[in-house]
Amino acid sequence: FVVLCWLFCCVMLVVLLCYVGCCCCVMVVVSGSVPLGVLKNNSEFSSISWSPRLSSMKQECIKSLGMGSHNKVVLRFREKDVFWPKSTPQLLSPDPRFHFLNLHAYGKTGMILCHAWPPYADQWKTKSDQKVVKEAIQVLRGMFKFMYSRLNQPKPIESVVTRWDTDPFSLGSYSYLGVGSSWDDIQMMNLPHPEQGEPRVFFAGEAVSVKGFQCVDGAYESGERAARAV
Repeated sequence: FVVLCWLFCCVMLVVLLCYVGCCCCVMVVVSGSVPLGVLKNNSEFSSISWSPRLSSMKQECIKSLGMGSHNKVVLRFREKDVFWPKSTPQLLSPDPRFHFLNLHAYGKTGMILCHAWPPYADQWKTKSDQKVVKEAIQVLRGMFKFMYSRLNQPKPIESVVTRWDTDPFSLGSYSYLGVGSSWDDIQMMNLPHPEQGEPRVFFAGEAVSVKGFQCVDGAYESGERAARAV
């Protein structure tokens, strides 16, 4: 049996011993991380070949559901160089491209996270990590000019830029209802494969959860449901 679950990055192999009368049977359950973006088969590096083929209805659901490109920039400064409000969790930016989460306020010393949404996140394909980091710092610097200048214009000692939308093994950050799709498509995605006979593949993840669509709790809830089905 295979459980396909996106949002979690893990691969597990579980061997179950099932006793039937005096006989011992071995059942192998494989759980892997396969995002919706990968199921769309848009990359030669991560496309999946199905045997037997997915039903035409399942393929249409995968095609109609969208995959968003929410990306992030994580910056780490020295503790003495924190120039934004140290205890304020959320920092609203006048620039609609960015939203800042103050990780320093949550105990991550000197760190701040920058959320980037479409359409700006989609433009990262043509920008280097250095360029993206520079633009994020420019916005943050403009929000807190006085403290930034007072601390002699500090620079981050580390930075990380995510590119989930172009990573061939994710091809997106989260699912959404595309034009023409509906909650019925999500319900259809829940059906195991093959739909006739003995199912071998079970689907889980935020994209197949009605209760927790786009969220971690949706991935968890659907994973539990798939595990019970197995």
